[in-house]
Amino acid sequence: MNETGVNLKVPGYSNEFPYAAVGGVLEALWTKAAGLNLLLRGVHEKPKTPVALTFILLLSITIMWTLYIIAPLKIEEKRVLEIDRQIALRKDEIKKIVALKKEIEAVKTELSAINDFKHGKPMALNILKELTAILPKSAWLSRVRITDTAVELEGYSASATGILSKLEASSYFKKAEFASPTFRDARMNADRFNIKMEIEGFTKETQVKKAVLGENEEE
Repeated sequence: MNETGVNLKVPGYSNEFPYAAVGGVLEALWTKAAGLNLLLRGVHEKPKTPVALTFILLLSITIMWTLYIIAPLKIEEKRVLEIDRQIALRKDEIKKIVALKKEIEAVKTELSAINDFKHGKPMALNILKELTAILPKSAWLSRVRITDTAVELEGYSASATGILSKLEASSYFKKAEFASPTFRDARMNADRFNIKMEIEGFTKETQVKKAVLGENEEE
């Protein structure tokens, strides 16, 4: 009672209250009262940690940590499976797209070859049109050979010498000359000729220059 700070005052009693005597009386009257033990004075027992609660908390923490690690992996795994499924569904479309790309590349290659041919030398059709326009009606051709830089003609005409001047006057040809001597074919009643000439503006030198310029442009 002295330790509780309850300052009991007994009327008519001026001295210090006899707490020890009162405690002894209470101990004697209350059978469940703990006996006086001076050895335990000031000694307090530490509360025991509840083992079951600790185990439950540790188990909960372990489960939460495991879920924290595994959950992202499961989510990513599901995402990868979904991507694979989408790819499988679109596999046919991808094959079609790849085939179209190959066709486009093939068409581009063909167009490039056509453009190179078109810009690299005059079209053979234009040369044939020019020959048809300038050759006299009395002449006809048995063979025409067109290369990158030259044209060779074989045929018959009433007068072969007049053909050279007509070819030289054309803007398509130059250096027209007989590749072999002409002779009179009695059966055809015409001169048989063999003429060769260069294509105007498309000599071997210009072809080389254009090839070099084309390579520089590509670089």
